[in-house]
Amino acid sequence: MAESLDAIDYDPIDHLNALFSHPSTLSKASTISDSLRTYEHDLDSDISSLVAVQTSPENDAVERIQQAKAELAGLFARIEGVRVRALETERTITEMTADIKRLDSTKKNLTLSMTALKRLQMLTTAYEQLMGLSKSRQYRECAHLLQAVIQLMAHFKCYRSIDQIAALSKNVADLQRELLEQVCEDFEIAFAKGELQQKRSMLAEACMVIDALGDHARARLITWYCNTQLREYRQVFRGNDEAGSLDNISRRYSWFNRMLKTYDAEHAALFPPYWKVNEMLANAYCEGTREDYKGILQRSMRRSDGQPPDVNLLLSCLQETLDFEHSLERRFSAGESRSSMDTVTSGGDEKRSGFSQAISEAFEPYLSIWVESQDRQLSSLMPKYRQQPIRNAEEDFHSQLVIPSSTELFHHYRIT
Repeated sequence: MAESLDAIDYDPIDHLNALFSHPSTLSKASTISDSLRTYEHDLDSDISSLVAVQTSPENDAVERIQQAKAELAGLFARIEGVRVRALETERTITEMTADIKRLDSTKKNLTLSMTALKRLQMLTTAYEQLMGLSKSRQYRECAHLLQAVIQLMAHFKCYRSIDQIAALSKNVADLQRELLEQVCEDFEIAFAKGELQQKRSMLAEACMVIDALGDHARARLITWYCNTQLREYRQVFRGNDEAGSLDNISRRYSWFNRMLKTYDAEHAALFPPYWKVNEMLANAYCEGTREDYKGILQRSMRRSDGQPPDVNLLLSCLQETLDFEHSLERRFSAGESRSSMDTVTSGGDEKRSGFSQAISEAFEPYLSIWVESQDRQLSSLMPKYRQQPIRNAEEDFHSQLVIPSSTELFHHYRIT
């Protein structure tokens, strides 16, 4: 019976029908009723016991709940402790990092200070040695030491607000100027006294110092050399109307050719080949000669008798000039740019053409004189040929009688 009552799908009608399936079973009704009351009483007892157990304050569930709450409180406390320690650790690490950064900055500053002091010591020592070498004119050693001084001095540009550094910088600049003046003076004395052979080695080493001083020093020395070598030329051909006339143009070119031979024999060993001093000398000569020709031709056009320059003389001078320019082209490699003082002082940024038209440019405005002369000659010949009798049509015709081009025709007119 207990199993039927405990069923999930319990149906009392079905249960009663099962108990009293026959009228004869009705006699058991009191017994079944007592059994049900007993079962009900047992259920009440079980329920009361379970309720009492569940409502008891000392049961395990309550203890577990209380224990869980206590554990949670402890966990939160530990989490808070971890957070506090993490913050403390972060502050400690930040302080340590700041200390490390300060130490690193201190190390860098100390390294820079030591490097600066070392360079300052090297600069001071090199400066003193350079002063002694310059006085004894040991130019090869001076050149190497001067390069080191200039490089070391570049590191102290940002320290020139310091009085000692500013004074040292001024002393170095003064020494550079003194070296430049000394080298230029040595060249001037050697050329003036004709001591090139005796001092050739010293002057060649002095060019190393000029290289170390920079482009401005090299430009000054080369300019002085060109002016010195061309001084006689300018005195002869500019100060004398007869020598400077177009009739003596061949003397100008002969003079410069001798100058180039002198350079090759005596002066080439003094200067480094990459300076191209001979080419710059040729360029200075061409520029001066071109200006001379411009002045001569302008004066010839303003003659009091009103006569233009002689055409044949003009053409002869032009041809000699072109031949001279071609000789310079061959000597100085026409395919390369022409070196001049402008390219030296500007660092070579501006490329110039070769020696073509370096001098002959002065003749271009006056070529119309030759054109007008040719026009007058042809005009005077035309009437002469028109007056000749017409060839008889019965004469044999030969193709050789026809001149193939107008150029040859004009040439035929000219020679006949």
